[in-house]
Amino acid sequence: MNRIRPCPRPLLLMMLGLLPLIVGCGPLRHPDPVIKVGLLAPLDGARRLQGNHLLPAVRAATPAQVQGRRIEWVILDTQGEPDIAAQRAQELLADPAVIGVVGPLLPSEVEAVAPVVAGKIAWWPLAPDGEAGVTAWLGEPLAADAGGWGSSAWLALRRGEISAYYAPRLPADLGDFAPLGGAQPWPQDWLAWQATQNAFTSMEQASALTRSAVMGVATPPRFGEATRYLSTDGQFPGQPQ
Repeated sequence: MNRIRPCPRPLLLMMLGLLPLIVGCGPLRHPDPVIKVGLLAPLDGARRLQGNHLLPAVRAATPAQVQGRRIEWVILDTQGEPDIAAQRAQELLADPAVIGVVGPLLPSEVEAVAPVVAGKIAWWPLAPDGEAGVTAWLGEPLAADAGGWGSSAWLALRRGEISAYYAPRLPADLGDFAPLGGAQPWPQDWLAWQATQNAFTSMEQASALTRSAVMGVATPPRFGEATRYLSTDGQFPGQPQ
């Protein structure tokens, strides 16, 4: 059995006597071996399947280390609600070890989170900024029966209320994402994969693993060409047209 031997009293007093000298020379600094990255996603409620479905893509796009530091995800549930997403973003900001945020998933959530994080932390949302952002991405206002942005239209599609929606067209070559996506990759999972890769690329390029340094090299997300997806059986993601 391993035993802890008590420190001899003279040696202990000697160590305590040296402590003021060590402190007087300045603290010994050891960089935290872990960096934290926040993820905002609906993990409970009506959209829990969506949120949990994208986790494997995020996990697979996460490197073992960034600049020699280990990575810890701080995953917070938004329940697909804008006010909860904004509150969760505040919670991430309150932790100084969190240097970047991926998500949230829905345009309405992105619109709520944007004023919370703007200028304070680098973030990679998984949708355009609200209805105005979707319109700008599409190039025209959505018709009432068009279905909207893919992740927002998911519930209505599953209920059979709509048969089409818009989402970014996936590239022909999905690279390392292909095994995860399967025969019919979800566009939201591809966006999560890309956002995660972009986040860690920015962190690797940053001069330091701080919020300001990462913000200095981070680039805004690009959602790609708008494509109409059609599903006549209520299954997601359907087929691009």
